[in-house]
Amino acid sequence: MAIGFIIISIGAQVALSEGLAGAKWLLLTYLFHTIGELILSPIGLAAISSLSPKRFIGQMMGVWF
Repeated sequence: MAIGFIIISIGAQVALSEGLAGAKWLLLTYLFHTIGELILSPIGLAAISSLSPKRFIGQMMGVWF
């Protein structure tokens, strides 16, 4: 996900220097944020279900989302 923020900051610098930025910067940002979320979400759900007390698993899942 950090790569997406780096890409959008580069796109912002390009927009400041050239006056316009292409849609490719936004699409690349969304791509890397989506990939990061797809990698991070299952790990977080597994950690919550295994580390939370049995009474609070549902509540912790709600907090995660």
